Amino acid sequence: MLAKAFAISRPAMSRKLTVLFRNGKIKKLYNLKDEDQRITSLQVTAEGKAIVAALNDEYDAILLPYSKRSDALMAQFIVISNQILKK
Repeated sequence: MLAKAFAISRPAMSRKLTVLFRNGKIKKLYNLKDEDQRITSLQVTAEGKAIVAALNDEYDAILLPYSKRSDALMAQFIVISNQILKK
């Protein structure tokens, strides 16, 4: 599911998850009910959550100046899109 969401191959996603696991950013919760041990759930650790929170703070700080103008920018985008579609 993650590979599809991020539009990368399954092996590439597996490698990325292994790095996050080894660095303590996620936990792997293995499937103990079924016979298929390839089915694994993931859980973000406290360290991983702190990184996500820091990234969200940075993202918000970058976008804050633009959020006040978002309605005007969206209206401008719609006007330009309509002009392009009419051509």
